[in-house]
Amino acid sequence: MSQRTGAGSLGKNGKRRAEAIAPADTHLRTIMHPTSNLRPKPLDDLPACVDIIARITGTDPVEVTRTLRAEHARIGTAVSRDIRTRGVQPHVMSPAMHEFYAATNAFLYETLVWNRFKTKHVLRSRVLAFLEKHCPRPARVLVFGDGLGFDCAALAGAGYKVMYLEVGKKSEAFAREVFRRNAVTVEIQHDLQAVAPESCDAVVCLDVLEHLENPPELVAELAHRLTAGGLLITHAPFAYIGPSARTHLRINVRYSGDIKRLYTPVNLIPVDGSALWMPVVLEKAASRPHRHFGMRARLLWTLGRLFLRSVSLWPAFFALCCEANAIRECRRLVAQTAWDEPE
Repeated sequence: MSQRTGAGSLGKNGKRRAEAIAPADTHLRTIMHPTSNLRPKPLDDLPACVDIIARITGTDPVEVTRTLRAEHARIGTAVSRDIRTRGVQPHVMSPAMHEFYAATNAFLYETLVWNRFKTKHVLRSRVLAFLEKHCPRPARVLVFGDGLGFDCAALAGAGYKVMYLEVGKKSEAFAREVFRRNAVTVEIQHDLQAVAPESCDAVVCLDVLEHLENPPELVAELAHRLTAGGLLITHAPFAYIGPSARTHLRINVRYSGDIKRLYTPVNLIPVDGSALWMPVVLEKAASRPHRHFGMRARLLWTLGRLFLRSVSLWPAFFALCCEANAIRECRRLVAQTAWDEPE
């Protein structure tokens, strides 16, 4: 049985007020390294998050608080508003979308709330569990597209040698603060080409591929960084084309559940995974992989593949399921969080 994780509260002008943090989910503790924390600081300290975002963006803390509160009520609000303001067509890559990525602050809010979801907490715990099962410490792990750095902080706290790579400069600034507050050492890279070929024991890439114009190209680049027998742990909801995910590209729906086009060409073979591929684990192997599915994992992987392939033909159903989960998660967060009206 799990316990809900409490949230901090915000006082006037975004200043700190007393908060109570409940323990992390108890059923996850058995897979954690003694020094690991699946909810790294300041994930449950909203006043601290407001302070960091205000400092990074130069935005008044009162406005940051209002935006963050709206994002808690409905994730994707900041991105949707900014996309409409800039006249960007959602779900389609274009010069305007590229400019949006470079200029917006909205992802700071969206990514923070996503990291506070229980769904993300479970996904992070599974990534760590799969690494502990297949990739002994102190393995070298590249986390590609970690945004605010919470996954890197958790893995570094668990004893892995972690490399953070994120193209967003403001996200990187937030991540640096996360690493400092959690007292972990994380190598920061700015360009995938700077990562030596066959230098990583594992690569973690969560919720990135669905945003890209050419997902197989990035998969090939990541595979090139893996040692022989190295692992790619990934999650990509390609079929989620909905109002809370306006930067997911519609053209990528075809890759939902598609092993042959995404992974087989670069010798990535599935060896483990969770239901609905949250996440899926693949080994870089020229012939037969060293690792093998257990019976339960094989069943979950196969059922997940069948479902994900089917929703590639009917993505509206998958989007409806994802939106329903997002609404449920937001309601949970709102119920846990006390907000004072800013002056």
